[in-house]
Amino acid sequence: MANLKDAVEKNLQWFIHSGVMIPDNGLWGVAERLAVKHGNSALEKTLDAFPAWMDQGDSYVIEQRRADCNFQTAWLFLKADQLFPGKDYGTVGRNILDFLYFRSGLLERSPDVPSPGNWNWSHIMRDNRLWFDDQSWCLHIQLKIADDFPELDQKYQISRWAYTLAASLYSAVTDKSNQARWCGKLELPHWGALTAMALAQAATGETGEKYTAFCREYFENLDCPNVSETAYALIGAVNCAKKLDFDFFIRHAEKYAGMIVDKIDSETGIPPSEHQRETPVGKHLADLIYTVNWAVLGLREYGLIAGNKYAAHVENMTALLCKIQDRSENLHFNGCWRGMYDVRSGTWGGGDLFEGGGSSIYTGWTNAPISLILLHEYLGSSLF
Repeated sequence: MANLKDAVEKNLQWFIHSGVMIPDNGLWGVAERLAVKHGNSALEKTLDAFPAWMDQGDSYVIEQRRADCNFQTAWLFLKADQLFPGKDYGTVGRNILDFLYFRSGLLERSPDVPSPGNWNWSHIMRDNRLWFDDQSWCLHIQLKIADDFPELDQKYQISRWAYTLAASLYSAVTDKSNQARWCGKLELPHWGALTAMALAQAATGETGEKYTAFCREYFENLDCPNVSETAYALIGAVNCAKKLDFDFFIRHAEKYAGMIVDKIDSETGIPPSEHQRETPVGKHLADLIYTVNWAVLGLREYGLIAGNKYAAHVENMTALLCKIQDRSENLHFNGCWRGMYDVRSGTWGGGDLFEGGGSSIYTGWTNAPISLILLHEYLGSSLF
């Protein structure tokens, strides 16, 4: 258990010292990721596709401030402040929220647009890019912060903007004319199941019936083409089971959990990297952007409502995460989880694509979610 706590604190220190926050107290938010220079075959394409970056010698800080990455990181620091009192981690979390609501310009505040309450994909983009997966995390985490920190809810009007976004998100998935403005293939769980997860979190007495109807129809017709997509499906089904209709959604969650466990390799103890559109593939590769992180989250949350089922797999994967955490002396990397680890060779690597692979070190989607998982595992609590 101590390893979990130590791993979280090492990762918090990585956020502070790595260059992803300038200044390092979160006043201007957190960058999307680091792109490592050495051995990165996708570096040129990465810098071309994401044209706001800072050269810091051994790596580039990919500078766009994404709302979802910032919410994930803010939530991590706010929760860590409760675990590590007196270390001022809560100030960093609140500073990131100040950036999101007061400085970034990412929040769509106008009621006279088709999707009010949404968060633009990045502060460097002039057009409004609405991704189903990013907006879902923004919605889910806003409601979690509002529940856990009522004083912050009051300061930022978090609940107001979260429920405004929920209405926009529901409209986007049910109104074809509005859906064209949004990005992401809803038929894939990466986008659709996360939408269900967020709508379940936002369901109220007024909206619960229609949100449940959407989620039931979604999971009745869902196909998971690889283990990464199955992990997203499990996450969505678990939160729907907790919030909407337990008996219906727990059956789907059981199916997805079983599918993930069936893919776990007996030699490596991890599900394989299969998300070939955005990351290298192989059964010996621990994909920490799209697969292992979400698989351990889904299996852990499923176990909390299903009698601790698959606890051994969760324990094995969390132990692996603690074991492989970067321990290099370089403060740009020390304490992080890079995007891919080769379990067979015991090294970071396995190849690179411009949005995945070992040379991409994401703040959100990898580091903040992994730390949140380990933090909640240490506390014995649920992210949902």
